[in-house]
Amino acid sequence: MGWTGRGRSYTRDPMAPPILARMAIALIVGAVVAGGTYLFAKKKKASTGQSVAASAATGVAGWGVTAGALALLSVAWPVVLIGGAAAGGYYLAKKKDQKALPPASEP
Repeated sequence: MGWTGRGRSYTRDPMAPPILARMAIALIVGAVVAGGTYLFAKKKKASTGQSVAASAATGVAGWGVTAGALALLSVAWPVVLIGGAAAGGYYLAKKKDQKALPPASEP
């Protein structure tokens, strides 16, 4: 795991650990979503077959979305970091502005 090579010459693959970590996180999220769906379906008195089918579908979908989001985030993290800082600064600057009109003065 994490090693590539031809014949007897092996070198460490630097991308293996990050990919495995992302896939592990995606697998955990998919399993949690599947378990939650199964419990929800059983609580609603669905049959075991329906519960299993629904949990399998949502588990696979949860895994796929998480894996895709983590892959995208691992490539675009500088943009996300700078954009998040800019959005936070904008929010803090606008927070100090007056939100409502002042009370009307008495005639």
